Amino acid sequence: AQCMLLSADEQRQRLFTVGSAGYAVTGVGAEIAYGAGVIGVAARERMPIRITHMARDYLYGSIVREQFQAAGDRGVEREIPLPGLADSRSQLAMPIVGDGRLLAVLYIESPVDGGVSQVDEEACAVLADQFADSWLRLSSLEQQAADDPAQAAAKAAVGGEPLCVSHDPSD
Repeated sequence: AQCMLLSADEQRQRLFTVGSAGYAVTGVGAEIAYGAGVIGVAARERMPIRITHMARDYLYGSIVREQFQAAGDRGVEREIPLPGLADSRSQLAMPIVGDGRLLAVLYIESPVDGGVSQVDEEACAVLADQFADSWLRLSSLEQQAADDPAQAAAKAAVGGEPLCVSHDPSD
């Protein structure tokens, strides 16, 4: 499966690609409006969207195309192309929300029907929660550093042994 991470700009109601994996081009800097396509709708609604069989979910795709046409295709900026599979059959757009704010969207797609499963969605939800917690902690540390640099440095110290996590294909 291919994936990308898009950072949210709530003020402008847009998402910006900050990283991707598995595509011919990175698309870093590409932007998409809230409400445009699977990614934009997930951002706007702050709800995950998983499509497992594009043929079965054709109606959803036609609705999204109509929205693009009605908007004059202004939903996606064309200066930097958004990475994506031409033959995507399964998709998941997982909003990353922290402190009531949309922080980012994690997007995964596969050229295989059912290539993005319920288990993938659940794993991405856990990842999204961890990402949001880390983002908020870092934001808090940045604010503390601005207010009291010495105290922020003491709080930022982390102890303990590193944790190694692996995935066994049989799980």
